[in-house]
Amino acid sequence: MEVHYRWHPWFGLKVTVNRSYTRQGVVAVYATLEQEDRHQLLEAPNWMFDLATCAAMPLVDHPYVGIKHLQALKELLKSTAEGTAADVM
Repeated sequence: MEVHYRWHPWFGLKVTVNRSYTRQGVVAVYATLEQEDRHQLLEAPNWMFDLATCAAMPLVDHPYVGIKHLQALKELLKSTAEGTAADVM
């Protein structure tokens, strides 16, 4: 498979998929990149290997993120941090 997500360091490189799994409804894969007699491991969501999905993410001259999306991210990070703290106790 090839990494089609253009913002990933392995963009355009071919990897060997070792196995796939589903976590919280998202399909992901464990993959290996073989370069210069080295093997590097990657765990990534399956959509990063989907050309059609990644092609729909265009480069723009002036990228932006809407305030609603930033607020949603803030709430997600906050709830995740609270869940982690609760798990430790």
